[in-house]
Amino acid sequence: MAARKCRSCRKRPAARKASGWCRACGDRWKRAGKPKEGPPPPGKGGRPREAGTEKRVQRTRDLLAEGKGTMEIARLLGVPGSTVTYYKHRLAERGELPVAA
Repeated sequence: MAARKCRSCRKRPAARKASGWCRACGDRWKRAGKPKEGPPPPGKGGRPREAGTEKRVQRTRDLLAEGKGTMEIARLLGVPGSTVTYYKHRLAERGELPVAA
């Protein structure tokens, strides 16, 4: 059985509560003073990305094309392996992830 989606944002799985909202929507609703119409829409943006992130994403693409592995790329860029995995997901979303040779 598929998990129910949040009745407010329709993105995250709904918590097993009567509201049918995900945790994020429930938290937004509480912060907004529990309005009768439900949680306010999610905010846009968030914290801005670090200026060098896009350069490291492109460097990751180049290193992957050379056949380097995730942990080797992490060592070369000076970031954790999970960050390289995040960069790879960003590349895949854009269709720029190189195919392994």
